[in-house]
Amino acid sequence: MQAAHAGIQAAHAFPTDDPSPNLVVLAVGDASALARAVTRARDADVPITTFFETDDDMGFTAAATAPLTRAQGRIFRDYRLWSAPEVRRVRASASNADGCGFEPHRALHAGSLAS
Repeated sequence: MQAAHAGIQAAHAFPTDDPSPNLVVLAVGDASALARAVTRARDADVPITTFFETDDDMGFTAAATAPLTRAQGRIFRDYRLWSAPEVRRVRASASNADGCGFEPHRALHAGSLAS
């Protein structure tokens, strides 16, 4: 949910003419790791916005960038993609009928950035 809040903020902060920008959700371990990721993005001149959750004193919980070029997106290559427990469970046991082993997280990542 926090990533959705940050994404809405980014949509307002960084308008685009792209009718269908892609979304990639990355995971970090804690608020300190999130702060480091934001600093890394800002140091690379990547437009980024942060979300501060006031409920339950959660604080700084998420960040979102403007739509990125492939080169800009490379600064995030060391971060893992977020996946829900249900997706991990399906991915661990899934092998579709034609045997290609489709993995939803990889498909999302592969098409996530502009050329």
